Amino acid sequence: MTDDTRDLPRPVATKEAVLWLGVNLVIAFVGWVKLINLLSFIAYLALALQLVNAVIAWRMARKLVAARTPPPPLFAGETATVVGKVRNRSRTRAIAVVREAGVMLPRSWFLPALAAGESAEFTGLIDYRSRGRHKLPAVEAVSGYPFGLIQFRRPLDPGGEVVVLPALGGVDLPELRRWLLRSTAATDASRRVLRRAAPADGDVRGIRPYRQGDSPRDVHWKTSARRDQLLVREYDRTPPMDLFVVVDPWVPSVPTDRLSAGKLEWALSVAVSVAWAWVHGELPGHVTLLVGGTVWTIRGGPGTPAFVRAGFAPLADATGATTVGPIPPELLRGASRASRLVITTRANSPVVAQLRAGGVSVAVAEPSRPLPWFTPRKVEEK
Repeated sequence: MTDDTRDLPRPVATKEAVLWLGVNLVIAFVGWVKLINLLSFIAYLALALQLVNAVIAWRMARKLVAARTPPPPLFAGETATVVGKVRNRSRTRAIAVVREAGVMLPRSWFLPALAAGESAEFTGLIDYRSRGRHKLPAVEAVSGYPFGLIQFRRPLDPGGEVVVLPALGGVDLPELRRWLLRSTAATDASRRVLRRAAPADGDVRGIRPYRQGDSPRDVHWKTSARRDQLLVREYDRTPPMDLFVVVDPWVPSVPTDRLSAGKLEWALSVAVSVAWAWVHGELPGHVTLLVGGTVWTIRGGPGTPAFVRAGFAPLADATGATTVGPIPPELLRGASRASRLVITTRANSPVVAQLRAGGVSVAVAEPSRPLPWFTPRKVEEK
């Protein structure tokens, strides 16, 4: 929370203040010309009230400090709540309004009576419809207390940056797993590895006596009949399955048309949607993102929603690349139990050919081939 006393409140000339000042000057002039002391006294008293209003409003605006923390990376079209905290740093109560600055339709939060040293929270919803890095509006204190004739404003927090990832599409995770199995199972060995990763129960370790609450489908009927005792299978936990998401964001060297931009947005949306569905499934392992360019961008981390939001931030900045450099196949050989997906904007991607030539089995998603497990989401602009 900022506490910079150099940002002093600055006055704002309101219509009410100008009208009040003009009327009082006319009254004072008439009283002086006509020698009517009562009119002059009323005008001087009204001007004194305006001066008192200015002093009190300046002090009220100066009492407050505030901070608003940007949220973690969002998805395009996702609504999030931004929480701010304002504190009265003075020894007397403060009455003011906290308002957004620099936007066409600013939101405001009225603080009727904030005691000395007391803090209060203010919240607001944000919703960005396009990916990228967006500016969170700054907030300022506005006070016209007690009469509202003169206002003073003081900057409280400069705002911050909100990272907006591509829009999430719908992903049928079981269908995605089957599609990956069909696409990457080039050999019987790889087919067995992927098939073993599918069950949620894991590998059978042995059998044990039945306990109340065990699933009937785990009962080993043949052994139970032979031993005349109800026995159930006991499982080891299946090791998690890692995921490699390789994005080939190629765009033509000529000025990008709407079709090319649409292919890029499609590829980025598929990439983040697959990772998001994967980490919400059963037994997610390590997730690695590789984004092509002259130099490849690589982000890796645990299979958690928090990592997808933070680690896939390069997709918010992706503008496409006319040249995609070679990718070392060794980057995708780290885990034996892993699914590897290349998402490209073009058919016959050289990235795919290079990986397969290096002995890496990958599944490929590109715009000209429909994906049975993916439903794109269209985010309407405001």
